[in-house]
Amino acid sequence: MIIEHMCGVMNVKTIILKSYKIVVVFSFVLVIFYNLFLPSKVYSHKPITYYEVTIQSGDTLWNLAKTYNLHNTDVRKIVYEIRKFNNISESKHIQPGDIINIPILE
Repeated sequence: MIIEHMCGVMNVKTIILKSYKIVVVFSFVLVIFYNLFLPSKVYSHKPITYYEVTIQSGDTLWNLAKTYNLHNTDVRKIVYEIRKFNNISESKHIQPGDIINIPILE
């Protein structure tokens, strides 16, 4: 009776161990499949195109954003992208002679 009970416990442990191995292998295969066949946008490296502009007297980011707004995008978004692309904080102002890059948004 004790031996039969021990054999039953061993069979349960064996089944659990095999199930665990199957789950691990299946998870590994899913990760590989996902990385090979379903690439994330995070991994796409599309080059950013931009205009290089030398700031003239009277230029503002708002006016530059309106001038280079090729796709009728919200001007506020373009100003935000120009600031982000050039590391220009809200408190910093552009000066004549500064060179900034204006990203071309699609």
